[in-house]
Amino acid sequence: MVRKSEMEPHRQSRTLEPLAFGQTLNSQRGDTGREVFFCLLFLGAALYVGVLFGTPHYNNWVMKGRVAEIVRQSTYSDAELRAKVQEEFSHLGLTVPPENIRIERTPNFNPIMSMAWTEDVYFMDYYITSYTFSIKAGGDPEY
Repeated sequence: MVRKSEMEPHRQSRTLEPLAFGQTLNSQRGDTGREVFFCLLFLGAALYVGVLFGTPHYNNWVMKGRVAEIVRQSTYSDAELRAKVQEEFSHLGLTVPPENIRIERTPNFNPIMSMAWTEDVYFMDYYITSYTFSIKAGGDPEY
């Protein structure tokens, strides 16, 4: 019977030489500083692009919640609703033209608000793309 260790070819283990004065462990294994730099550069660029393209979608998500909350407070008149929505948009640094905000009333006088706006994405002062968002909120509550 042949042992398993006798069947495998003899492998020579790699051992590191003792370090000389001023020598680092990476200098024996190869220069990984450049690899780490490019890896961090890639991760930073991916994070920047994610924030650049994700911010408009985040603003849309925030505004859906805020508009729904404003519409729930149906004691406001149409002009007050429009003003409150424009104020909320200004907190995020967005502008919505007043003609893009439509307010209708249900038979029970509950408001239904719909609006649309466009956000442009710029990278280093160069136009990349624009996103168009729309929100519809309100109506009669479901019991």
